[in-house]
Order: sequence, then structure tokens, then C-alpha cells
Amino acid sequence: MAADRRQRGTHRVDRQDDPALTWEQAFAAGAAVAGGKGWNLARLARYGFKVPVGGVLAASIYNDLFRTPDVAAQAEPLATVTPDEVGDEEVKARLAALRDRVIRGGLPPAPRAAVGRFLRQAGLEDLSVAVRSSAVAEDGADTAFAGVHESHLGVTGLDAVCAAVSRCFASLWTPQAVAYRRRMGVADDDTPCAVVICEMVGDPHDGPQAAGVAFSCEPVTGERQVVTVELTAGLGDAVVQGAVAPQRYAVRQSGPDVEVARLDTTGEAPILDDREIEALAGVIVRVHWALGDGDTPQDVEWAYDGRTFWMLQSRPVTRLPRWTFPGVPTETTTWSDANIRDSLPRPLTMATWSLLDPTAQAIVYASVQAVQYPLPRGMQVLRRFGGRPYFDLDSLQWSFNDSIGITPAGTNRARGGFQPEIPAPKAHPLLG
Repeated sequence: MAADRRQRGTHRVDRQDDPALTWEQAFAAGAAVAGGKGWNLARLARYGFKVPVGGVLAASIYNDLFRTPDVAAQAEPLATVTPDEVGDEEVKARLAALRDRVIRGGLPPAPRAAVGRFLRQAGLEDLSVAVRSSAVAEDGADTAFAGVHESHLGVTGLDAVCAAVSRCFASLWTPQAVAYRRRMGVADDDTPCAVVICEMVGDPHDGPQAAGVAFSCEPVTGERQVVTVELTAGLGDAVVQGAVAPQRYAVRQSGPDVEVARLDTTGEAPILDDREIEALAGVIVRVHWALGDGDTPQDVEWAYDGRTFWMLQSRPVTRLPRWTFPGVPTETTTWSDANIRDSLPRPLTMATWSLLDPTAQAIVYASVQAVQYPLPRGMQVLRRFGGRPYFDLDSLQWSFNDSIGITPAGTNRARGGFQPEIPAPKAHPLLG
């Protein structure tokens, strides 16, 4: 999976003999060809998760379109537009004209033929499909583009699919999309748009039994080692867009026991029972380890047809708050390998990390737990850099000082090495 990350950053293939890629081909091509959403779905398919039948139109189609003289003449001058200028009426008019050209012009003959071949070979020619943007910088650890680019659901037939692809391309040139790229420092040429095409899940008329989003964390507080599920009946795009009040669950595991807690107050009858929620949470934990390497919480879109949980999208959770003791400074985190590098000198295998991570809190905080000092459940105690484990030194210093009176300097001496110190949070009878 480390090789997967290298593909995102360095592997770039701009041309394909056939720009319509199967999941297997999209996995091999990487995010620079399949886009963030397409490559993550291809990875999920590769790792054995249930992903709908489909594939990806390579970003080369978008690149070729925006190299045509008339489209380039409209797009290139917009490269100098600043975030503050995006709202100007003149700029908005130029963006609208470019979008209109992309939509009205449609796909050129060769890409249109590739889409037709893809639909026939995948058995999707007469079925309802989802057509979803997959820009190269989309769904990454730093640039999510969440809700910025378009997706189209329930699309049937070659003409409608090609029209939806053109609309996905055009959605990169809304004021919102351009402003986001400028704020994130992403150049227009660095994020061409691939497009995911995949079968819709569930009944052709009523959609899936349930769908929604799930996080391998608590996205508001930053708590780890919990799965948060939000769902509704039918299509899940209403949950993603915030158009409905979803049913919401938190799933936590303590040893062999699993706790499923319903959090919403809608009063509606459960759409899924606790057994199904627990099964979904198990899949999300697997995604967390498969795509996030056990370190990076994932934001997953899913659908359930009554038999199978289908994965529709996964991306890293961005801007996750730090979940720690109330008094610990949260602006930055000091990660230290003092007293760990001797006992674990080599990069950890995924098997070792999967055993160590769930027990890290009990190991690192054994001293303060002995005096029954309360610990935040789901705090990130360890994380890996270059495959090696580091612990949150700030939180350790705080807890040792607040519980048993050991100064931050004393904690550092016990761990070995010269480490930064947090301010002692308060006077304590055991200090000095």
C-alpha cells in the first residue's frame, strides 16, 4: 500500500490506448490518470471490497478537450483569477461561457465511442448508472473538493452518459471550484478531471434499502477507535448534501464486546438493525486499514441493497480535530519516539501495527491508569512516520503532571532524550 501512495504523487500517464478503464486498469494507472475518487474505488475493488460494476474514464479525455483551441482560449486567461475576483460579475460570466462551451460541445467522436464500448463491455448499456467527477487532486489528504464537483445519478443510455460526463468536466469551472483551487494552491492544469461510471445500487426505481456516509472516527470531536454512521432510506446523496436529518450511530468495540449506540433523535423506526450497523462498521474498519493504513481515518460513502454493503467512495477525513485531554495545547502536536526506538527499532509491518495500535493507550498510560486517572476514550496515542511509531508527547506530559505530579521535564528524563516541554498546567503538591 506504500506503493499506492507513491503512485498518487509520481506516476503520471496522460495518454491511454483506450481511455475507458476497468477498475483493475484504473488501479494500475494511479490517481494521476483515474483521479482521486476513481483510484480509491479501484483500490477498494483490488483489496476485495464490494464496488459496483464500472470503471473510470481517464483524465486524458479532459486534457485533450481543454487543449482544443477554442476551449483553451477561454480557459487559459482564467488561470490568473484570484479567489477575491471569482465573485466578480465579469469573471462569473466568463466561467459560465466556458461551462456552456464544454456542455454544448459534448464529447468528441473518439471519447464518445470509448464510452459506448465501455458500457457494452461492462453490461451497463441499458442500466442506470452513476456518473461522478474524479478530479486528480480530489479526495486527497489535503484537498477533498467535497461537494465542489458534480455527480449525476440514475443516468441511462449512451447519449445521457456522455452528456453527464461533459457536465462533470464543466463543474470544474464553477466559481466555487475555481475559488477552492486558488485557496488550496492547486493549479488548473494540475487537476484534470477523470470520471467514474458505475452501476447504481439497489432497485432501479426505489434505490438501495439504505445508504449514507460512515467515518472511521468521530468527525466532529476527532475521537478515534469509533465508527460513526449516518444513513437514510434510499439514495445517500441527501445525507451527503445535508438535505435530510439522517439516522446516526456510533459503534465502539471493547475487547470482544461491540457497543452500537443510536445518536439521533428523529424518533423514526430504525432503517437498519443493530446487527446490520455492526456489520457495516466492520467493513468501515477494514477500509480504514486498507486505504488509511490504520493511521488516517476515512470518510466513506456506501449503499446497502439488503444483502451487501457496497463501497461508493472513500477519502481521508480532512481537518480532523485533535482529541486529547482538555488542557493540552492543540495548535501543534509533538510526536516523539523516545523510549520506543530502542524496543521497536525497525519499521512495523501492518500486522504488528494492527496489534499495537488498539492496545497503545493501555501500554503508554499504564501509570496514570493505575491511579484511576480518566483517559479520553479513542485518543490517538501513537502514529507512524516512515513506518515507525511515535507517541503524543504533549498529552503524556499533561497526564503525568495532572495525575501524579511529574513535571514535563521529569517525563522527558524518564523517556530519555531532549524533548520540548509543555507549560506545567497547574501547581501540584507533588511537584518538586
